[in-house]
Amino acid sequence: MGIEFSGYPRRVEALRPVNNMLYKVTIEPEYLKAELFNRETMEETREFLQIVAGAATRYQRSSVLICVHSSNPVFTVERSGFLAYFRKLSVDPSHKIALLGDSEELGISHQYIELIGRQHGVNVQSFRDEAAAVKWFKADDPKRQRPSGSMPGE
Repeated sequence: MGIEFSGYPRRVEALRPVNNMLYKVTIEPEYLKAELFNRETMEETREFLQIVAGAATRYQRSSVLICVHSSNPVFTVERSGFLAYFRKLSVDPSHKIALLGDSEELGISHQYIELIGRQHGVNVQSFRDEAAAVKWFKADDPKRQRPSGSMPGE
């Protein structure tokens, strides 16, 4: 697993898995998609979030989709490093972080992360499906809402 770019040229950077945890970070044209599998420990959480935040900064993506699969829920937001890593992205007012989990427990933990993150100025939202998250990324984007060549207010 590693970092991939959508479209051409496609570039993959090999990243080392931690224990049984696997992850894949894909650089989409308008957002960064980070997929996490089999995360069990807080150490794995911190390493994954550090990689994701670093990739978002390096590849200049203010929208980040984090998809978590077959992993333990996280209820200790401060210990996970979420706030520390994503506060840097929150400097950009257009930043958006979408959380998507494949279980009821992950959904509940993502709602908790959303609550704590928003209290600290991070624009984060929990979703049940990827299409809704991508739609949220595109909402309030003036470049997408106006027909090409039109002026604001037209």
